[in-house]
Amino acid sequence: MLGSKSPHCPLRGASLEVFTLTGGLIMKVQIYWNIRKKLWSMRYKGKVIWHADEVVLHKCKFKVSEAGRQRVLRENRKNVHAVVEGELCHARGTDPAVPVPSGKYTDCYRSHRFWQSDAKFPGGDAVAYNPYRNESFVTVEGHEPVATAKWVKMTVDGDKPGVLAVPE
Repeated sequence: MLGSKSPHCPLRGASLEVFTLTGGLIMKVQIYWNIRKKLWSMRYKGKVIWHADEVVLHKCKFKVSEAGRQRVLRENRKNVHAVVEGELCHARGTDPAVPVPSGKYTDCYRSHRFWQSDAKFPGGDAVAYNPYRNESFVTVEGHEPVATAKWVKMTVDGDKPGVLAVPE
């Protein structure tokens, strides 16, 4: 499996882009903001497998655990209880350097190369989550709840997270 050393962690020894894009596999992952590393943490089957400064997902769901949110409010201390779940299309990570993939790309990658440039994510709305102000992810401008999106791009600007979502 493209450099994997263990059937339990197919990414060990392989970059995410090479694994997901040239293999044409669909990986459903959960992404959350890691406040200590100031990067996006990626979970696959419950285990953190990657830290990235840029991630693009397809067919996304924004999930907030109400029990986790109540714990934050009660203890006044943040914990991981909100994630964006979707099919991984692109990740630029810091764990090993991710090379530019070569060869045959998946349709997902070929159709949406815009995230490789600094161009604005087309049709994207800025999305945020603050457990002290909202019960769910909301749009930054209108504070409308966001539950799903066709595409989501997560970036890091300095030490702040950025999330853009393209509605379905």
